[in-house]
Amino acid sequence: MMDRDWELISVLYQEKNITKASAKLYISQPAVTKRLQMIESKLGVQIVERGRKGVHFTPEGEYLVKCAEEMRARMREIMSNLSSMTKEVKGVIKIGASNNFARKTLPKILSEYQERYPDVKFEISTGWSSEIFKLLCNKEIEVAFIRGEYKWSQGEKLLFQEKLFAINSEKIKIEDLPKFKKIEYNCDIKLKSILDNWWRENFSDHSLKGLMVDRSDTCKEMVMQGLGFALVPSTILKENDKLFKLELLDKNGEFLKRNTKMLYYENFKETNLGKTFLEIVDAIDFKN
Repeated sequence: MMDRDWELISVLYQEKNITKASAKLYISQPAVTKRLQMIESKLGVQIVERGRKGVHFTPEGEYLVKCAEEMRARMREIMSNLSSMTKEVKGVIKIGASNNFARKTLPKILSEYQERYPDVKFEISTGWSSEIFKLLCNKEIEVAFIRGEYKWSQGEKLLFQEKLFAINSEKIKIEDLPKFKKIEYNCDIKLKSILDNWWRENFSDHSLKGLMVDRSDTCKEMVMQGLGFALVPSTILKENDKLFKLELLDKNGEFLKRNTKMLYYENFKETNLGKTFLEIVDAIDFKN
């Protein structure tokens, strides 16, 4: 089987829909169906069952999805190794990044890298840090930029730390927070865990329920309008924000912080792509 066949299986498994898979692969729906039938015929197994709500993978299909991940990772490794042997820096780097990092920081890294190595392309995946870490563990990406602590035995680099704050439209004391409505927002499970643990360590009462919004920057706007307080990371705050800010402290009196790290496979840094990419990241001052 060719690499594009493994890619078809992977994308179809992600989308569970032939129409969506064909759009993502930039090929026609009939071409996807025909290619899938050819793969099934060659292997002598049924990979998917078709239904009104999309496709459902058979046990044989589920097995091939795992094989596809391994084969595509192996092919990327082969291509990177061949590139290293010729001393050329070209190919594709598969990167995963948390949503906020992808919006605010990743473009700078990619811009600086591509300025020096224009023959390199990128495939970017974004999402919650927990989702990006899963992609890394499944070898669907080679390097991940995530926030929070994850158990990882291979390469990692701490990029920066951000303090966590309680913010309000008016001056407020930490001990009075339970008396006010708290504005919640969707966030990664690791950040929620840090903030929930801090609250339990400091208060016996639950916070008063206020608004629930989709994003942290929306939450900040609601706080600025006096609709409640919120617990947020420093990355969403600006010096000219008209907010009262209180730095959160842990039980040892230290500033409560969240780490942002780059995680990668050790064999990635042995390739020309990996070596040059890590050098670019090392040279960037993430504090400014």
